[in-house]
Amino acid sequence: MTPSLTNIDSIRANHPTFWTDLKNGTYLKLAPRIAVRRDHYHCLDFPSQLRLRAIAAARSAYTAVLISKSAARVHGLWVIATAEEKIEMALPTNTLPHKDRRHPERIYRKASLPEPVLVDGTRCVSKARAVIDVARYHGFTDGLIAADSALRSGVSREDLKEEFARMGRVRNSRIVRAVIHHASPLSRSPYESFARALLIEADFPWPMFFEA
Repeated sequence: MTPSLTNIDSIRANHPTFWTDLKNGTYLKLAPRIAVRRDHYHCLDFPSQLRLRAIAAARSAYTAVLISKSAARVHGLWVIATAEEKIEMALPTNTLPHKDRRHPERIYRKASLPEPVLVDGTRCVSKARAVIDVARYHGFTDGLIAADSALRSGVSREDLKEEFARMGRVRNSRIVRAVIHHASPLSRSPYESFARALLIEADFPWPMFFEA
């Protein structure tokens, strides 16, 4: 169960001990405007903590949209967690925020964005666009893991192709096309997709790889 996030602006007026609770560690500040009870946060596994941090960042932002791995996490798509993972966001103006407004745990990317969708109170790109972003920013392996998960969740290969076509010319298009081609709804776990991606990249001469 996802713990309840607290809007700092709304709670501090009605909770006279909030700043004391924040200072003594009862609450953990996840983003400038969002906090959560520390004990609730630490009951989560690491991937769930990363998802909650992405949600908090998006709820704390005024216009930024979650993209790539962060959007994939919010949608519940497969992403293999790493300690180095940062929250990925983009502005609808296709610009980067001023340097003094950037956060060390976030990566802002300059990207042309479609109309965002709302998931758990956060603005993020669609599942299909999240898959494409993961592939073009993080490579074939991470892209295939997310794509397999998206197909399992009901996104079609045509959905991926159409979303990709709407983007026009983008960097790493070859990787995106390969991800869409090899994606399968039959993968049973992110680690199965990971292993399959390694075999595909190694050009392993095994005529298996799921037929979608």
